[in-house]
Amino acid sequence: MDPRAHQSIIWDDTPDLIAVTARCGPGIARLEKFLSRIDHPGLGTMAEDALRFLRAHTEPDDHFVLECGEIFAMDDEPFADQGAALLAGLADIDAEMEAALAGLAPTKPSFWQRVFTPSQESIEEPLRELGLGYWSDALYFELDGPR
Repeated sequence: MDPRAHQSIIWDDTPDLIAVTARCGPGIARLEKFLSRIDHPGLGTMAEDALRFLRAHTEPDDHFVLECGEIFAMDDEPFADQGAALLAGLADIDAEMEAALAGLAPTKPSFWQRVFTPSQESIEEPLRELGLGYWSDALYFELDGPR
């Protein structure tokens, strides 16, 4: 993936390295491998939808640019420290992916889950926490977090 820290192209007032870039091709290939390992009853077409969206809007040699200033501004920690922590977290992404997969692994339904079938929304919740199910040309956001 080879993510690299850069100065922001939209936050002119900070010299800190608060943006991250990486090539699209390797990132999408890595995402595809991760998504192919998800064994979850609510997955449906969510993985295919995400990959189709990304492939329709990028070329392999394009770069993803993650501008973090808006998110970093919500915290009191200096931008430079948050940028360094983000890059360090990306270096440990394999462990994060394994933890996510472990959390999605099928489990034996409890007594109550057998008696009261869970809603589709609750079944999909862990997938949506990964960002699946939101890939479209319309931008959605929710400032209050999940309900």
